[in-house]
Order: sequence, then C-alpha cells, then structure tokens
Amino acid sequence: VARGARGLRRAGPRRRRRAALRRELAALAAAHARDGDVAALARGLSSLLRRAALRREPRAAALDGAAWLDFLERAAPGALPREHAMRLLQATYAPGAQLDAAVLVAACVRWLECAVVRHA
Repeated sequence: VARGARGLRRAGPRRRRRAALRRELAALAAAHARDGDVAALARGLSSLLRRAALRREPRAAALDGAAWLDFLERAAPGALPREHAMRLLQATYAPGAQLDAAVLVAACVRWLECAVVRHA
C-alpha cells in the first residue's frame, strides 16, 4: 500500500509539469498564429527545450551547435528529427526564416513527452 501511495504522490508533479508544458506550448502557438513571428516562435520553443533539458541533465546548459543537436537526439531518439532541430536553431537567429510551425511544435511536443515527462 505504501508503494502505491508514493506512486500517487509522484504522479501529481508529473501531471502538473505536463500541463505547464502544454500551456506554454499553446501560448507559443497562439502568439505565432496571431503575429506570424517565426523567430519569436523559434526562440520560445528553443527556450522551452533548453529549460526542459536542464531538468534532465544540468550539463545541457553548456551545449550548443552540433553538441546540442546530439543531446536532443540522445535524450529522445527520433522524437525531434535533426532536420527540425537544425531549422529551429537557424530560425532563432535568422530573420525571415521559413518553417512549418505546426510540424515544429508537434516535434517539440514529442521530444518533451519522451525526454522529460517520461524520464521524470
């Protein structure tokens, strides 16, 4: 019985974390739908991924470029295809970059679910 009670207590924080991630993703998608600012969407998604990665692995803070892309792949293989992750990085710094926001948000959701929520 004690083991089951511990499991119930642990499920609460996971649910809250998952709900907070969903709210933040929804806010980013809604802002993009309103203003079409690809760079702002990319910055928001990148920031969210980075914060989530830090919860999983504190050393992720020092990663950039190829090392960051490698980490994203290792943390959740196949969830965020490298091509999408590269576009996300490029759009963060390239004004006028083009990307499929819905596809990118969906890939980020998959990564967050695999790498963070299930890992917790």
